[in-house]
Amino acid sequence: MRLAIVGATGSGKTTLFRAFTGASGTPPAGGTGPAIAVVRVRDARLEWLRDKYQPKKYTPVAVEVQDFPGLPEKSETTGLKLSELLAQAREADGLIICVRGFEDPTYPYKNAAPHAAAEAEEIAAELAFADFDQCLRRIDKLDKKRGNATDDE
Repeated sequence: MRLAIVGATGSGKTTLFRAFTGASGTPPAGGTGPAIAVVRVRDARLEWLRDKYQPKKYTPVAVEVQDFPGLPEKSETTGLKLSELLAQAREADGLIICVRGFEDPTYPYKNAAPHAAAEAEEIAAELAFADFDQCLRRIDKLDKKRGNATDDE
């Protein structure tokens, strides 16, 4: 299973990633992709079966966690574009949306006071727009394919 942690820059994504995985790494420089760590999930039931039947191979459950760079503001042009970032996150089995619910005077936030609900709504809207954009591209592709099929007849 793959989980992607997404959210605004400075929302606590990397802190959550480190707490969940025990990893001490940081996302790749330049914001070009996610930091990745694999967490083995201990399951006493699976271990009991392993001990009882002694299989040749034992594979515990693992969760791959991806810590994505902060979602860029609409005005930002550096690093990954929002659509590229969301396209990479879409490949995960689940999304963890991290929003800021704390104040930090050492970090230059766009808004000084945290607005977790508004931030969550904004991220959900961006995800919906990205899905809608993907649907439109798929419709265009199908229309072109259908147009070529009728031209050949």
